[in-house]
Amino acid sequence: MCVPLLAQSRIDNKSIPKILPLLSELSECLKIHNREKKDLSPALISYAFFPLSTLLTRNESATIPDQVLERIFNVLELLFRWCWWTCEDAIWEQVLTISVTVVGGLVGKGKNRERADETKEAATRL
Repeated sequence: MCVPLLAQSRIDNKSIPKILPLLSELSECLKIHNREKKDLSPALISYAFFPLSTLLTRNESATIPDQVLERIFNVLELLFRWCWWTCEDAIWEQVLTISVTVVGGLVGKGKNRERADETKEAATRL
């Protein structure tokens, strides 16, 4: 799931139908591991985190569709169940910044963009 996600890291109309099911599949996989109380190694967490980070950094926040952003937040929420005590401060800062931006409707440079309620809820849970 992670390699195909990375291959689709530039979000456009062609990549969205590929990205959405990959994010859902990754989310379901992590939910199963969480329910079964399986530990994820730091290397596996980093492996799953990298394509998400790439999606967020290679695309302007305002151009990422709500559904994609919501699913990214859902996967990050699941990943952080395993690493929230050991996560690097810089990652926490980036996640907090994007979550606040989504919940507050801020895009930057004085521009506001209202996100869907579901996307705001996912950002809040994250």
